[in-house]
Amino acid sequence: GSGNDCTRCCKGRPGFDVSSDGGSTWQAVPFANISIKNSAIALAVAAQKQPQLVRYGWDNFVECTITNSDGLPASPFQFEFVQQAQREHTHHNHKQEEQEAAVLRPPMGFNSWNSFHCNVDENLIVSMAAKMKSLGLASAGYQYVNIDDCWQAARDNTSGRIIEDQARFPSGMANLTARIHDMGLKFGLYTAQAQYTCQKRPGSYSFEEVDAHTYCEWGIDYIKIDGCNGQKWPRQNTSWIKFREVLSKCGVVMSVESCGDPDTCGQWITDVADLWRTDGDIQTTFESVLHNIHANDKMAKVARPGHYNDPDMLQCGNAGLSFEEQKTHFSLWALSAAPLLISTDIRYIGDETLQILKNKEVIEVDQDLGFNGAVQGTQVATQANDTEVWVKRLSNGSSGEARFAVVLVNLAGDSSRDVTVTWEQVGLEDSKTASVRDLWAEKTLGKFSHEFTAKGVAPHGSVMLRLECNER
Repeated sequence: GSGNDCTRCCKGRPGFDVSSDGGSTWQAVPFANISIKNSAIALAVAAQKQPQLVRYGWDNFVECTITNSDGLPASPFQFEFVQQAQREHTHHNHKQEEQEAAVLRPPMGFNSWNSFHCNVDENLIVSMAAKMKSLGLASAGYQYVNIDDCWQAARDNTSGRIIEDQARFPSGMANLTARIHDMGLKFGLYTAQAQYTCQKRPGSYSFEEVDAHTYCEWGIDYIKIDGCNGQKWPRQNTSWIKFREVLSKCGVVMSVESCGDPDTCGQWITDVADLWRTDGDIQTTFESVLHNIHANDKMAKVARPGHYNDPDMLQCGNAGLSFEEQKTHFSLWALSAAPLLISTDIRYIGDETLQILKNKEVIEVDQDLGFNGAVQGTQVATQANDTEVWVKRLSNGSSGEARFAVVLVNLAGDSSRDVTVTWEQVGLEDSKTASVRDLWAEKTLGKFSHEFTAKGVAPHGSVMLRLECNER
């Protein structure tokens, strides 16, 4: 079911906007023009032109405009109006479009671990949040400010409630959460399903319900649940199920570690988690980047709107990766619809890295819900000259054109390579002509048939393209 009680928390501003010009301008839909019956939401729009796009909670997200039967609020979303003829052509169905419309896209934000490990405190976290805003990262889509391990110190002997490290977080997590929210951002924490976290802090084993209620009471938005040390439940998902039963009622994004086998945990992971790590911790080497993304690729068919494979945090900005390697790293994560969690010291981030992290067109690939719910792109070819081709079919364009994101990767570390993608690899008929745009150069390269070759791709570098083709 759904509710439309927005007046309680957004001071009279409707949660829906529509656009008739591809998103350049938006028109709010008045409350009187919004009707809800069961799971269907109808918007009556007075517009000179047929609306092309609708969005919810985009500029002024509030938590009570749309809720499901469990009281879980919908996250902000934007999608296209699809006419009946287009639906038949793309084999979409109405039920699927309803499901896609209100789901969470891959989260974007910051995580403290790769850069700070246990050296975290509330002043550092607030400074990271402030930098995310001042550098334009927040406006680019990075919304979560997440603390990893080492914030917790002990448990209350009577209630079992987790206690923050008072020396590092003297204001307490509830106050820190409120402070981050006041900055217009979201806040996340870390725990482990075992008796102890990886840094030997108190874990959540046998305290799942207590911890989950505490997190809801504090108002956090995201929880990462590690595995780690000491006693655990015999079944891998017992702890996650206990967390899910509580956290689903207060809208907390739940990320777990880990699930990397589509034939075992991949059969049920979407029932208990929003995100799940697919392999071990990423290191600041190109070899580690490739290892994690290849492991993640095996789980592609499990991902769907609202549920995403996680190849781990971004290493962009940390010592060990060249500019070209960082760009390849980010391209592959975006094509794979991975969570984009920056894990470097944002206060001292370089201009080149910032340029990578804020590339609007690459971020759009990450956030795109894909064609027919296939959110994650995949590796489609490994070629004899040490190159790879990755492809994601994107949602159709506003005029019904087929769109594809392509990443061409040079695996060689010693020399440049030409990298070719064929229309067969993309999934296009060989006779079709496609417009090709370079997303990193922000330049349309022209129209091509049969194939496209990127010349002289730098060692460990990549080229990211968007192909558009009218299928009719």
